[in-house]
Amino acid sequence: MTRRRHRGYGGMLAGAILILVGVAFLLKNAGVLDVDWSLLWPLILVGIGIVVMAGALRAGNGGRGGAGEQRVVVPIGGARRLELSLRLGAGTYRLAGATASGLVEVTADQPTIASEASRNGDLALVRLSTAIERWGWGWRDGYTWQIGVATGVPARLDMQAGAGNFHVDLSALRVVSARFGIGAAELTVVLPRPTGEVPVQIEGGAASFIVAVPAGVQARVSTTGLVVMSGPSETPGYATATDRVTVTVTGGAASVRATQAA
Repeated sequence: MTRRRHRGYGGMLAGAILILVGVAFLLKNAGVLDVDWSLLWPLILVGIGIVVMAGALRAGNGGRGGAGEQRVVVPIGGARRLELSLRLGAGTYRLAGATASGLVEVTADQPTIASEASRNGDLALVRLSTAIERWGWGWRDGYTWQIGVATGVPARLDMQAGAGNFHVDLSALRVVSARFGIGAAELTVVLPRPTGEVPVQIEGGAASFIVAVPAGVQARVSTTGLVVMSGPSETPGYATATDRVTVTVTGGAASVRATQAA
């Protein structure tokens, strides 16, 4: 298994400061060290100020911290099936078919991609998640990712995300199934061109969903829970089609709009 982790240094520095303060307290209580707190507290405040200023400088540079974009490529390497798991934080994310040689390719506007990849025979297991600083220094409104997936490999997709804007175009992918769990977000899903029955599950809270049906695709969109539905819920040939997409939307105060291309 290959792993890539990326974290900022602001949280590490803040943690180091707190550790030093805790050690100083312990040594003073044990009578090992005579700490002059009138001198130590100003130093602690200076250290915290440095961390905050560093975070502000990173935010002023687009949150990149001078590192620029990050790109992660998972090679195909003989994979004939794909299970792609996405765990995404706040931001703007776009997923679509990719024509390059990689199985999965991700580009982010700053180093925020944590990736894991493993194999089970011809099945590739890929997990991508948003890596953010634990202490939040240098936090901004979100990140921007472009995710490309190989078009010729049958794929199962599982995406769990929080607040943000998500555009998922499955029309060029060989999708076996797809599942989306979304918080307070906007999600647009362009349905795949199915082989057989392809289930798509969408779950969300106070979210807004758009389900776009490409021309020639037979699909049905049904809802459960407190979901407000607009647009056509079923294409004319869905009932008799063998190749079709069945979409189920479940949510709280959510809305879904279905569109069909002519």
